[in-house]
Amino acid sequence: MLFDKDLAGRCVRFVIVGGAAALGYFAVAQLAIAVFHSVPLSSAIGYLCMLPFSFMGHKNWTFRSKGPARREMARFALVSFLAMLISAYTPALAMRRWHLNASASLLVTCFVVPAFTFLAMQCWVFMTGRLAGESQP
Repeated sequence: MLFDKDLAGRCVRFVIVGGAAALGYFAVAQLAIAVFHSVPLSSAIGYLCMLPFSFMGHKNWTFRSKGPARREMARFALVSFLAMLISAYTPALAMRRWHLNASASLLVTCFVVPAFTFLAMQCWVFMTGRLAGESQP
């Protein structure tokens, strides 16, 4: 089968949850900037505030996992941390390795980080819970 409807649905739901989390991040970070007057601190606050939303959205809707929340949350936190590191270092690597300008290197990052995150969630974070959910009628 060339087209996997379930996988396509997960991809669409992943983009929707991620987009909603990005909008929430932006709103929270903007409010935090007004209070703390620090962009890096405000960005971190926005990111951390949206982690529970992202976790619950991906667990319950994107991947429809029935796995143990505690284990999946720990894995989700690790994947989120790795994604943050990847997003911090990918632009510099792309600029140095492929001689891309800053904008192009950021564009590469916009594809690398979500691809990594989706694959990590699909294959590790929510894998057991998805399989448990699929085996039930």
